[in-house]
Amino acid sequence: MDAKQVSSPFEAPVLSEDQKQFYRDNGYLVLERIIPGTWLDRLRAAAEKITADTGQLVASTRKVALRPGHSAESPNPSWVWNPDEDSDDLWAFLSDSVLPDVVADLIGPDVRFNYSFLFFRREDGVYEDDGCGAWHQDYAYFPQTNCDGLYAGIHLEDATPGRSHTLLVPGSHHGPLFEHMNTDGRFTGRIGKSDFDRIALDKAIGLTPPAGSIELFDFRVVHNDDAGAAEDGPPSFQALYTAADAFPYRSFNLGSANHGTIVRGRPPRRARHDPQGCPIPRDLVEIERWLSGGFEVGS
Repeated sequence: MDAKQVSSPFEAPVLSEDQKQFYRDNGYLVLERIIPGTWLDRLRAAAEKITADTGQLVASTRKVALRPGHSAESPNPSWVWNPDEDSDDLWAFLSDSVLPDVVADLIGPDVRFNYSFLFFRREDGVYEDDGCGAWHQDYAYFPQTNCDGLYAGIHLEDATPGRSHTLLVPGSHHGPLFEHMNTDGRFTGRIGKSDFDRIALDKAIGLTPPAGSIELFDFRVVHNDDAGAAEDGPPSFQALYTAADAFPYRSFNLGSANHGTIVRGRPPRRARHDPQGCPIPRDLVEIERWLSGGFEVGS
């Protein structure tokens, strides 16, 4: 695999040993108000423009999922795939800011960017029982040779218990890799209720960081992105990074031109394989079909 590469302007580790140990133990870390005000303004402007641009659509596409009531005058998307290709400012932040340096501190010096999306939490209950509102582990959407990967959530506004918060189970990344499939092996995007007794859901916590914060969590952590939203919340940018030597079992056809860029360190010479293995559905195409909202994804 040929890989584009971005050089780091930073040389020293960003995180303290205590922060890194907290992440290893709990599977998540919140860096409050780490984004400088000038950067935050640029990211907010990018989100506003991308949101406004969805007003040109009258139906969902592979890139943009729309909610009921969407219109040009009142855009109402659920998510926008690959905003990094729509905003130079966002891509600069994802590839050439303190964020990828933090990621390198947590998963190793060689880091691959996978994808980003702009996510809108709403109180309309669209994902109450399925999709983003279901308990899941993000690794299931991106089965690969090893499980060194994390999600970064970029908070543009304050999160509260009533809006824009993620529920997760601390330490659950040390537990099983659950099969996000039905009994026929078909991908469902969520952990089956029969597995709930193996998860300490009563220990789940909500992350409510202020504006300018970044939340990071291991993509094996059991979490729920949209549980119990009581009011509409502002959008947040989300991004997935993996260790550079983690190779997917299938090419990711929903990614932007930046997909696969080595944002820190060097391209790998070999893939690294986790001996535990990674559960996969009967057909890997089903994952991308699910992520694209049912639109067909080319092979």
